[in-house]
Amino acid sequence: MKEKRNCKKKKIVQFIHGLNMGGAETLVKDYVLGFDKEKYDVSVLCYEHCDSPYEAILRDAGIKVVYVCDDMKHLGKKGIIPKVWNHYQLYFEIRKRLRAMQPDILHTHLTVNTYVWFAHLPKTVKLFHTVHSEPLALWFDGHFLRKIDFKATCRLIQYRKQRMIVLHDKMRQEVNRLFHINNAVVLNNGIRFSVFERAKSKEEVREALQIPQQAFVIGHVGRFSDEKNHAFLLRVFKEIYACDPNAFLLMVGAGEEKEKYQQQLDRSPMKEHYRILSNRSDVADIMQAMDVFVFPSKFEGLSVTMVEAQKSGLPCFVSDAVSVDTKVTDLVTFLSLDKDEKEWAGEVLKMKDSAVRKAFVNQGGEVPVTWDMKQVVKRLENIYEGEA
Repeated sequence: MKEKRNCKKKKIVQFIHGLNMGGAETLVKDYVLGFDKEKYDVSVLCYEHCDSPYEAILRDAGIKVVYVCDDMKHLGKKGIIPKVWNHYQLYFEIRKRLRAMQPDILHTHLTVNTYVWFAHLPKTVKLFHTVHSEPLALWFDGHFLRKIDFKATCRLIQYRKQRMIVLHDKMRQEVNRLFHINNAVVLNNGIRFSVFERAKSKEEVREALQIPQQAFVIGHVGRFSDEKNHAFLLRVFKEIYACDPNAFLLMVGAGEEKEKYQQQLDRSPMKEHYRILSNRSDVADIMQAMDVFVFPSKFEGLSVTMVEAQKSGLPCFVSDAVSVDTKVTDLVTFLSLDKDEKEWAGEVLKMKDSAVRKAFVNQGGEVPVTWDMKQVVKRLENIYEGEA
C-alpha cells in the first residue's frame, strides 16, 4: 500500500505597504497570481488601502488581501496625537496580523522590515526580502525611518537568516557588500508575456483614448514623483512638439506630483496634445498606442516598465542613471542627463519616420524568455524551497 502524501499547503505571505500601481506592487501582484496554488496558500498583507485595480484583480482571483489599517481606530483623524498613536499602533497591529496568519514563508518588499523585526515571528518562518531599487538611494536618502529599516534588515539577516533577492548583478554585489553576506540572489523582474502577446492594436487603442491616428506618440509609464524626472520629460516633449506639431505625450501613472504637471500642460500650447492616465491595469494595451518610450529617471532599479516597453516593440530612450541590465534588447538607447532637452528631443525625433522606426524595431530583437513571469515565479518557488 502506497504511503499517503502530505498535502498540506505551505502558507506564503507577501508583505508590502499597499497595492498602488508601482513596479514593486505590480511584481507582487504577478507573483501571487502565478504561484502554484496546489502547493501554496497565498495571501498579501498591506497596511494601507490604495485606489488601485490590483485589489479587485487579486480578489477576483481568490487571493486574500489583508489590510492592517482596517483595525486602526484613529486612522484618518487629524492632529499630532492621532498621528503619533497610529505610528506606534501600526507595529502592534502588524505583529498581531502576522502572527494570526501563521506564514511558513514571509516575503517582504520595500521598507517594511522594521515591522517584521518587531513582530518576533517563530524561527520556523522563512524570511525573504526583495530590494526593488538601488540600495544606497533606498536606505541612505537622509530619512531617519529608512535608516531604521536598514538596521532592522541587518538584524533580520544576522539573526533570522533573511534571504536577500535583488534585480541584477550589480545590485547583488552592492547588497552583499552592504550587509556583509555572500548569498544575495538575482531574480529577474518578470512580465506576463501572454498579456503582451494578445494586446489590442494601435488603431483600436488610439481610438479609445481619443489620440489622433497620425500622431507621433511619446510614451512614459511611472509614478509622478521626483525620481521619475517628469519635469525633464516635459521639457523634452516641448522641444519635440516645436519640431513636430503632430507630437502627442501619453503618460500613465499616479502620484503626488501629477496635478502639478497636469496644470503646467493645461497652461501651455501643448494642452490638446497630451493625455494622463491613472492606475491602469491594461498597460500592455496602452503601450500599443505609443511610438517611442522616453524614461529619464534620476535613479532606478531594474524597471519592469522598461522590460514591458521592449516587449511592446518600442524604441526606448533612457537615462544612463537606469541600470544597464534594463537593456534586454537592442531597442534601448541610453542618454546622459547631462545632455539638455534639445539633444534628447533630437534623438527621439529620429524615430518620427515610421519606416525608420519599423526597421529599428525589426533589428531590436526579442525579450528573452527568461523574463516571462511564468519562469520567474517558478524560480522564486525554487528559492523559497532552498533549491536556488
